[in-house]
Amino acid sequence: MSPNLHHSGGTICEPVDLPVNKRHFDMIYSHIKYSDKPFMGSVTHPERAEDTVSMAKIVFGENFLEENTVF
Repeated sequence: MSPNLHHSGGTICEPVDLPVNKRHFDMIYSHIKYSDKPFMGSVTHPERAEDTVSMAKIVFGENFLEENTVF
């Protein structure tokens, strides 16, 4: 999309109307849906980081995760 940005990541906008233990799903989904760049997933808790990798596996497939660096 933008040739000047090389990745998206971090908390662009935090949906404070959602429970803390669920809002990372919406933020990760937004990175996946609205950008064609690599993104930094949730790093605020180990389970949220695991959720990020699980979502990437759903989107890109297990083979992609086995053959590429995903963290």
